[in-house]
Amino acid sequence: MMSEHAETVLSEHILAHSELTEEVVNEKGVSLGNALMQFDEYVRSLQIDPCSPNFCLVTDGQFPLRQCLHPESCSKNIDLAPYYNTFHDLRKDFRAFYSAPDVVNSIKEMITYLSMTFDTENEFYVKEAKDMVNIVHRLIADGKCSAITK
Repeated sequence: MMSEHAETVLSEHILAHSELTEEVVNEKGVSLGNALMQFDEYVRSLQIDPCSPNFCLVTDGQFPLRQCLHPESCSKNIDLAPYYNTFHDLRKDFRAFYSAPDVVNSIKEMITYLSMTFDTENEFYVKEAKDMVNIVHRLIADGKCSAITK
């Protein structure tokens, strides 16, 4: 659990572009260090080596890692595993493959652009992750066979 004090921890960008709220973070959130450790343990529990060259994170744009995780971990003196230094930018690959306009700026807009069905059965970030998986599957089905860009 996060501390009880009413500190603002979410950026304006996150508040404007997600369903995450300060209340949810304060009630259900864990520290960044614990979240990173839990993620690593989860990946390894799937018998996946996150240090393998075949492992790479997929993000919706550069913001989650380059403009959020890296500065935040640096400010808290948390060393990130090497796999946080490279990622696939799903939005960039999507735009390039489908020659989509620059106005396709979110997972929701990618799903709409492809006339796909949104996940509606889960909490926000689980829904978004499942929608991203469905977009990646669609990219592959539509012929995107080369490596996703970094």
